[in-house]
Amino acid sequence: MKMRFTRHYTTSGGRKFQGLFPHIQSDSVHWSSIDDAFRVFDAASLGAMLSAAYDSPDFGVQRPALLVLWYRAMINPPHGQVSSSFGDLPVLLSTVHKAIPQLRVFEDYEPADPRLPVHVAVNGGRYRIHPGNLTNAVALIGVVQTTAHAIDSFILETKGFAATDLLEAALSYCDWRLTQLEKVWPLRNATHDRIQRPGIKEIETVRVIHQAAPTEWLNRCAYPERAAVAWGWVSQKATSVRFDMQPMAQSMGPVLAVDSCLGVIPIPAAEVLNAVGIAMAHLALEVRDVREAQRSIQIETEEFVRRVLNMPVCDHDGAVVTVVAPGTRHVFAMGIVAALDPDALSRAVHAVTDGLMEFDASAIEDGRLDPSASVYRILLYGGPFRLSRWRNGSIIQASVYDFVAIVRDVQQLGRNYDLLWEFLMAITDHEKKAGFMAVCLLDAWHHWLEFGVLNPVYWETALLVSPTDHQQWMRAVAWDPIEETLYKALFPPIREWAWTHLDDPERATLVDPLGTPVMIATNPSIVVVVPQHKLVGWEDLDPAFCTGVSEGILATCIRHSRIAQILRESSTDPVIIVVEFVDDEQATQHPGSVGVAVDRNQPRSMIVLRLSSSWIKELIRNPKTAHAAVGQALFAGLDLISSVDLNIVQQPFLEAWNESPPIAMMGLQESTLNSSSQGVESLPDMISAVNHMLAQELAIAGIQSGTYHGAAMVDIARMVLTILASRIQALLTNWSMYAIDVVAKYLNAAHGERMRARQQLGAALRAPWSEVWRQEALRNPQGPEITRPLEVLLEYLVARETCGVMRPDRFDVGYGRAVFNWFLKIGTILSSADQGLTEWIINVTP
Repeated sequence: MKMRFTRHYTTSGGRKFQGLFPHIQSDSVHWSSIDDAFRVFDAASLGAMLSAAYDSPDFGVQRPALLVLWYRAMINPPHGQVSSSFGDLPVLLSTVHKAIPQLRVFEDYEPADPRLPVHVAVNGGRYRIHPGNLTNAVALIGVVQTTAHAIDSFILETKGFAATDLLEAALSYCDWRLTQLEKVWPLRNATHDRIQRPGIKEIETVRVIHQAAPTEWLNRCAYPERAAVAWGWVSQKATSVRFDMQPMAQSMGPVLAVDSCLGVIPIPAAEVLNAVGIAMAHLALEVRDVREAQRSIQIETEEFVRRVLNMPVCDHDGAVVTVVAPGTRHVFAMGIVAALDPDALSRAVHAVTDGLMEFDASAIEDGRLDPSASVYRILLYGGPFRLSRWRNGSIIQASVYDFVAIVRDVQQLGRNYDLLWEFLMAITDHEKKAGFMAVCLLDAWHHWLEFGVLNPVYWETALLVSPTDHQQWMRAVAWDPIEETLYKALFPPIREWAWTHLDDPERATLVDPLGTPVMIATNPSIVVVVPQHKLVGWEDLDPAFCTGVSEGILATCIRHSRIAQILRESSTDPVIIVVEFVDDEQATQHPGSVGVAVDRNQPRSMIVLRLSSSWIKELIRNPKTAHAAVGQALFAGLDLISSVDLNIVQQPFLEAWNESPPIAMMGLQESTLNSSSQGVESLPDMISAVNHMLAQELAIAGIQSGTYHGAAMVDIARMVLTILASRIQALLTNWSMYAIDVVAKYLNAAHGERMRARQQLGAALRAPWSEVWRQEALRNPQGPEITRPLEVLLEYLVARETCGVMRPDRFDVGYGRAVFNWFLKIGTILSSADQGLTEWIINVTP
């Protein structure tokens, strides 16, 4: 698994990055100086001190050096009498750095904080993990779980334990150990000198852990006997243990406990995920010749793509390919492979790569696609091994789990997948022109997202981007309370959902692979499910209305303190509410035509609220009456599922409910523009592509970075304007006469979006219960920004004298809009500067 190992590195005049990828193995280290530094210490004390420091949040940066020291203390324990403390670390760390200078490269990163809890569900249990030096610990867990599911039955037959048993044993130990350590760790906001802090309590806690019997954590597993066998398999003699440290891995192999003269010592919690990842790879190798196992990992990976990415998977000439065409001239072909050993993975990659290279737009039976459409090729791979490169020529090679991490970022940003497609186009096109290097696709994504371009310096300097630190860990920390609610509700974990968005620290919205929205709150624990409505005669009812009503129910439950308290007291499990929109005949009649039932056929009992067409009509006439009817039905459902008597809180609940703002207020106006019925997709921003073009042209012109004002600013602005005018001319010359119809369609939709945005802003400002919606409306672009660039683009198309043969798609129009947006901004700057209306400056940054 990738760890961070370096900051920005550049090399002028070429694209070689030699010396940046150290590889340190235990057999290549001269140990004499380290053994001399150990000589005076008591072995048990030294091992406990180094293990405690390795797990401690205070010494995360030094973990690579601490791993070497702890390894040596286990392999060749000293025979001194002196008890060690954290105060001895400066000398020991200095010694190991002198013996292995390359370690400094591995220590150039910002570690994740293990005091922030993240849990993983396995075999019905939920276990806390330590991030160690991994930049994406959750992705590693995903790889391990998928591999375990694929090989479980085959390993169980030969080993006496399943691969999942091994994973659970490791995570149970990690959770048990962290439970002991967090009691003695310093608080996050505490001010202390980490080196001068002796760490006596931490060291003593680790000594107790070293003396504990494995049953302390193995008996918590679903199958303790099998877990014990698995633990024995990953307990190895000290003489057989080796460490191997390189940028994509930092591990002592499949080792969870070291059997030395000190006893059987479990490894630090910070090294558990690395160890279990390597152990899973070893188990996979043992069944690599089992055809059914190979097929199983392929199916697991394909199902993951179907389920999480919500993309169709098909077989194209023997290669598994998913094809996405977000535009008529831009097509993405994604090959999907998985294997249980590196050789099989290489063969599968080679086969699918050949298929992808032969693939073109004409292979897709879709008359809407331009036969000359650009095809962007991506290879997604699964399994316990990583490819050494994330690109192969024009083909991007990405781990499925890295790709999903990028998708999750897009979802959390509240953007559609156009942002993802823009990035993939940028990363594919950029390699043809300039030097750029990243450890993995995820690092390239974060770099592009932050700076808007990949390498603005181009041919002069090749850029090795800074690998990411702990963003993925912080994301997992933020999601952990939601994961806990899903776990208690017996719903799938986050990794199984097609769409996820963390609305605030205590609320999230998810969409399952079938398109069903689910809203979750953690305080109190509530899950609201919104199936597709079944109202006959209301087929045009916007699904967003159904979701909005359900969100209103959730918001009322969590924002009124009295209602929230009653919900907490009614059940120790999350309250699950299914909101169905049905015909009158399908609803059990309650005041306001709201039916209520309890579905006890699910793993957790669910309250089913059935809102009928009569209720919607009542909502239009009198929102407060409709709101009160939902409150009565909800309390009736709570009373049915609760194990406590709720009669005494019925009146307070209903009074509090009726005091709250109505869950929805619906007003119909004939003048309201139904923009969604026009069926026009939104335009991609394409701002990054235009920035990329401008950066390249300015670099070619020799413009240096800096701040320009006065006459220099005017010169730069005129140069940018000339560049944009030239690009506009080249762009529109190729567009066919049909481009006028295409742009007019998007301009019409943009005016509709402008009106919708204005109405949404007005509605949001009148809705005191919806802070999120208000903030979203205030962040919307200003009206002229939505329509004016397209208006000018259309004017240019109408006025041009010649045309080409290319019919632009939404990405082409989006690029044209971005170019004209820049054109208008620079024109405004020059006009106001010429008139002396204001003092402008232009910053040119690399």
